[in-house]
Order: sequence, then structure tokens, then C-alpha cells
Amino acid sequence: MNLLGKAKRSAQKTKLRGDIVVLERKANGRKKAFGIEFYDLITNDKNKLLGVSAGTIFKGHREELKEPFERARDDMAGKQAQKDVHQKDLDVMEVKGAHTLPSDTMGEKVNKAGAVMSNAANATKLGGKMALLDREMKIRKEQFGLEVFEYFNAPQDGKRTSMKKRLSEKLSGVTQHEQDIQACIDAAKRDVGEIEDQIKSKRTQMGFLDEESQPLM
Repeated sequence: MNLLGKAKRSAQKTKLRGDIVVLERKANGRKKAFGIEFYDLITNDKNKLLGVSAGTIFKGHREELKEPFERARDDMAGKQAQKDVHQKDLDVMEVKGAHTLPSDTMGEKVNKAGAVMSNAANATKLGGKMALLDREMKIRKEQFGLEVFEYFNAPQDGKRTSMKKRLSEKLSGVTQHEQDIQACIDAAKRDVGEIEDQIKSKRTQMGFLDEESQPLM
């Protein structure tokens, strides 16, 4: 093989590797987005699909989803409690500011101005802390998605086959909420599956390039 051919194949493989990295990040991002949507759906669950009274689509399979869900829920509850404390502090500051008496002397005006500036700085600080907690809560939902998506996307064998089949079929008697959960799962599986097919195609192309680079016997 001449040097020009080797250089060309090397460039093609480098491009394919880059394409694969981008696609893997895209698949990961889709799983994270699934985590946010799926978590919000099951925490707005009036039928307690993962609670005491199991719903139709999770019947017989609650325990496999319940553990990661409860870990995520506990983490989220802790962060929400911190956020509520900060919000309460902000509310108190607003109430105090609204009931400040008029200033009569120059000294009172100066003190009041200083207090206003201090409160503004504290409010900004609290707002920053709340924004950080919002981000941490979003990341926690994304982590939940990465964890449970692999369960839904597991190889179809034994017990997990029946779970995937149950989630994919249009069952009679399911609630609208169950249909929304099913649609969320199916859409994520479809999107990630399409991306993974593209990754597989890129890797196949790399394999062909490797074969072409082998010396003839």
C-alpha cells in the first residue's frame, strides 16, 4: 500500500472516530433528557405505579425500578428542602423591605441605604444558591435517566423481555398517565436506537478500512 493510500485511510478513520464520539454524546444526552421527563411523570403519579398500589404497566416489575427511583427521589427531596429554606429567607427579606419606615434624618437615610444594599447583595447570593440547586436537581434527574434507561434497553431475555413487551404493547384499560409514561419510554428507545444504529454503521466502516489496510498474503 502506498503512503498516499495510508494517509487517506488514516484521515477517514480519524473522521469516523470523531463522528462516533459526537454520536455517543448525542445518545447520552437523549438518555439524560429521558431521565428528566420520566422522573417528572412518575413523581406526578396519582396511581402510585411505583408505590403501594402498582399500576398496570409496572405490575410485577416495580422493585427493579423502585430502588433507583427512591434514591433519586430522596436526593431531590433534600435539595428541594434546601431551596425552600432559601426561598423563605428571600420572602422574609421582601416583607421587611416593604415595611420599612420612612427616613426622617440624613443618618437614617444613610443607614437605610446601607441596609437596602446589604439586602440586595444577600438576595443575589440566595438567588445564586437556588439556581445552583436547580441545576443539581436537573443533573440528578439526568443521572436517573442514564441508570434506568439501560434497564428498559436491556437484551430481550427472560423476565426483562416480558417487561419490555408489556411496556410496548397497547394494553386495554391503561390510564392516560400510563400511556404518557409508555410514550416517553418508547420515544427515548426509538431515538437512542437510531443513534446507536448510526454508531454501528460508522464502526463497520472503520472495520472495512482496517481490512483494506492489511497487506495481501
